[in-house]
Amino acid sequence: MIELLNKIKRVQAIAEIGLKYSDIHYDRDRYEELNQVAFEMMEMVADKPIEELKVKVMEHNGYRTPKTDVRGVVLNDKNEVLLIREKADGLWALPGGWADTGYGPKEIAVKEVWEESGVTCKAERLVAIYLNEKHNPPDLWSIYKYFVHCTWVEGEPQAGDETHDAGFFSVDALPPLSEVRNTAAQIK
Repeated sequence: MIELLNKIKRVQAIAEIGLKYSDIHYDRDRYEELNQVAFEMMEMVADKPIEELKVKVMEHNGYRTPKTDVRGVVLNDKNEVLLIREKADGLWALPGGWADTGYGPKEIAVKEVWEESGVTCKAERLVAIYLNEKHNPPDLWSIYKYFVHCTWVEGEPQAGDETHDAGFFSVDALPPLSEVRNTAAQIK
């Protein structure tokens, strides 16, 4: 039963993310429908009314907690670090993004590295957790930043759907960084 509920929560999270980021009317309609179906499934499994579940699940109705950002720190055999150039601001960052429901930090790091750079890596260990307010420029959200050390397995860095470019860089010669995502000190 717990496994089924976790799958339903994942579906609801995907619907909520789609509603947050999609600008296409038809897609928003589908995400609304998917969200409703997820709540109906939760109602059957949890034996609680939909409205009570919505209050507990929907982000805007809950107790505010920090968001979680996971970054993959991928090193190649020359001890260079993999960086991606974000479409959002044109600056460079470690591959990563918001933590997805149902995945641990290592899984997220591997997934984000692949999606943003085309590189396959193996997550080794968590190397740091920072609270953005103490280490990064101000942001609207309070964010825990997880840095996961990864080893390169295969693939050449390339642009992804959210990135303009990707490549390996010496930590002593970093390109202009997206400091809301990571700073030079964090990378070093």
